[in-house]
Amino acid sequence: MGKTRNERESNGRMNSLSQEDWLSSALESLNERGVDAVKVLPLSKKLGVTRGSFYWHFDDREQLLRQMLEYWERELTDEVITAAGALAAPSEEKLRYVIHNVLLYRQTRYDTAISAWGMFDAGAAQSMKRVLRKRMRFVAGLLEDLGFSKEDATLRARFLVGFMLVDAAMIPRATAKKTAETVERCIDFLLQ
Repeated sequence: MGKTRNERESNGRMNSLSQEDWLSSALESLNERGVDAVKVLPLSKKLGVTRGSFYWHFDDREQLLRQMLEYWERELTDEVITAAGALAAPSEEKLRYVIHNVLLYRQTRYDTAISAWGMFDAGAAQSMKRVLRKRMRFVAGLLEDLGFSKEDATLRARFLVGFMLVDAAMIPRATAKKTAETVERCIDFLLQ
């Protein structure tokens, strides 16, 4: 027998939405309409739940915004770096993994929105800078492992990180085959 709406609510939580569900939805709203669109009531409606569900996970909108940045950094940067670093493979394969993962799964899809948010919010700007530094440091380290000087590795890392940011923001989603071809072209370009 189906439960009523009140029975599905438990301590203000409905349909077992996780904090991650809220954060993902908030990032999508940020990406579609900017930070001003990231508000409790519209998100509740988008997710098909009451505002009480929001307050099960967050104290207020400010906490949601800060946790969005933490989630974005952790899930779309730290996880990729950790997975690539854990590969028992040469640095070239780790680099290939990063490029493929970022392009195929559009790991930079929120970067433009977060960068725009950072134009008037110090916390978002700080997060963006930290994430870009992490990405460039990791890629530069792989390139140094492949024999490039620190200066050359850093410049190549800047090109690659910039390319991946623009690819997700400006270029229509590619097929897995097209992404694999792009990855190989990136590797060829970077290792020249």
